Amino acid sequence: MYDIDSVLTSGSLGLDVFVLDNNYYYNYYNYYYNYYYNYYYNYYNYYYNYYYNYYYNYYYYNYYYNYYYNYYYYYNYYNYYYNYYYNYYYNYYNYYYNYYYNYYYYNYYYNYYYYYNYYYNYYYNYYYNYYYNYYYNYYYNYYYNYYYNNYLMQVPARQMHPPKLVASGGNTSIEIKGLTGQHNLRRGTTFYKAQEIRSWAVMSTLPRMIVEEEYVFENKTRKSPGVSADNTLTSFLREGLIPALEEAGMKVPVNPRTSSKMPTVVYADDEMMENMIEPWSSTEGLTNIRLKATKEYKKSPDFLLVLLENKCNLYNKIKKTCAKEGIITQCFTREKSKLGQGGGSNPNARRNYCTNLVLKINAKLGGVNFALHGGGSNVPIDQRLALWRPEPFRGKRVCILGVDVNHDSESQPSVAAVVASMDDACARYVSEAIEQRSARREIVDDMEAVVEKLLDKYQRENNQQYPEIVVMMRDGISEGQVPEMLEREVAGVKKACWGKTKRDIPLVVMTLQKRHNTRIFAAPKDRDGKLNYGNVLPGTVVHGLGSPTFPLDFLLVSHSGSLGTMRGVRHVKVVDEIGLTPDEVHRLCYDLCYLCCRCTRSVSVCAPVFYADLAAKKARALMYRDEYYDDRSSTASGASSDTVQISPTLRFAEVEKELVWKMHFV
Repeated sequence: MYDIDSVLTSGSLGLDVFVLDNNYYYNYYNYYYNYYYNYYYNYYNYYYNYYYNYYYNYYYYNYYYNYYYNYYYYYNYYNYYYNYYYNYYYNYYNYYYNYYYNYYYYNYYYNYYYYYNYYYNYYYNYYYNYYYNYYYNYYYNYYYNYYYNNYLMQVPARQMHPPKLVASGGNTSIEIKGLTGQHNLRRGTTFYKAQEIRSWAVMSTLPRMIVEEEYVFENKTRKSPGVSADNTLTSFLREGLIPALEEAGMKVPVNPRTSSKMPTVVYADDEMMENMIEPWSSTEGLTNIRLKATKEYKKSPDFLLVLLENKCNLYNKIKKTCAKEGIITQCFTREKSKLGQGGGSNPNARRNYCTNLVLKINAKLGGVNFALHGGGSNVPIDQRLALWRPEPFRGKRVCILGVDVNHDSESQPSVAAVVASMDDACARYVSEAIEQRSARREIVDDMEAVVEKLLDKYQRENNQQYPEIVVMMRDGISEGQVPEMLEREVAGVKKACWGKTKRDIPLVVMTLQKRHNTRIFAAPKDRDGKLNYGNVLPGTVVHGLGSPTFPLDFLLVSHSGSLGTMRGVRHVKVVDEIGLTPDEVHRLCYDLCYLCCRCTRSVSVCAPVFYADLAAKKARALMYRDEYYDDRSSTASGASSDTVQISPTLRFAEVEKELVWKMHFV
């Protein structure tokens, strides 16, 4: 509260006051004071608030509103244009910057490194090859007499003339076409030793309606769909196979029942084959076929001709069953013979196919298709066979062994086969096959026992006399396996010969290697002095590849092939207890390549090795799984005894005794 005395005396309000009475003047003062004070104060506040608020709010608010609004508006507007133009020009700049930068700098550095690599590779390879080859050749030539080069090596070679082949009992020479290694039996030329057929039968695993023009169904004769008269099984036998057999000198018997040379034919849908599961591969079905042929010819069939749809698992089943029964079989497929396929058949193609079948049939029956001979016409025929052989072999009994091992998989044991020649012409062979003790094993385990069996067979076929010289040709041996082969296989052959003859028989051992990376090309020069690379001709020998350990090491190309595939076979003479010259070894290996009975051309390897490979494959086809059970108890916690099945074991089917003397494996 204010003190009235102090207020009046102070004159803070600027009023002239008269003092009349204390209460009167005090109240009057308070009245006017409050009235004017409140009036002016309120009026002042009114205008003050009005104008202050009006101008303040108007100007101040607008000022700041506009300021901030415009600021942010222009700022945003600025940002908008800034971002727009900045981004536009920036991106535009980056576009051209990246374009020109990448274009010029990328190309610059790319070309730089490109040319750098180009010159680097060029000069590096040039100088590296030059200096490396120079110093490498220099030092290795100086110390080891070795050379190293990136170019094809030109080596000396020589061309051998083909041997002389005879047929028709040795009275007819077979003409070999130039230096191609191919020859054909001319019309009127028979086999060197043609076998006579006394009885035979044909078994078709296909029904009659597929391979014959007509068939019987529900007691009615019906026309076979898609089969013409010239592509039936009957026409194939009558017009193809039987004339080919007779042309080769093999006598075909007359069937007394039909008074013709048509053999006994059994089809898969015949009555005698009903209610049989695979009658053509069962003992009962083969027995029925044999009995039917025996009834018609009055003799047991010499061989069985089997028609297959294709070479499938049925082939092995038939071979296995016939081997147990002692029946020689010759299979042929419908696809190759063009039977029941419509459109007729090509006479020349049919004749060539039938000729190939006849070559195998005669060899399986014990015949000789063609033989090698030497000397002129003044030499007696019985002495010509001995003259083709090397000089140390003439006048002596020679047995040539071919050895090979067939590998199937890691779970099955390997199969080893050894073949041995039985005559002076080295054209007839017998085989022995054994199961290896482990899979993928190349060295023959029981070589001594196998060679002893072959020597006994040789003795039987050669008037109870053993060979005087044994030549062993081993296929599939690498350089690292030669020491083990000498220790086991060659030692086994020596022991077998000593055990049978009680004397040391001279031995010659050759190893053949087909799998290598060496290719041989001929390089004859034309008139311009350029090199025209091409295949070498059969009979080409590349020699001079030996080492101090095995001096005679050469490559022999004995067959013709497609361009660029001529590889040749590497021959290494490992053991020579006779003293053959290199020329005699070359001649022996090359001549034996013409004695393959399955074709009329030279093959890539010697015939004994070729037969050993076939024998090993056919021996695997004769293997069967022997599943047996072990009655050993396996009890646990009071359980009763159970039969434990042991994993099956592969075993050879027992071949009939008379069949082992023939070349059933070709």
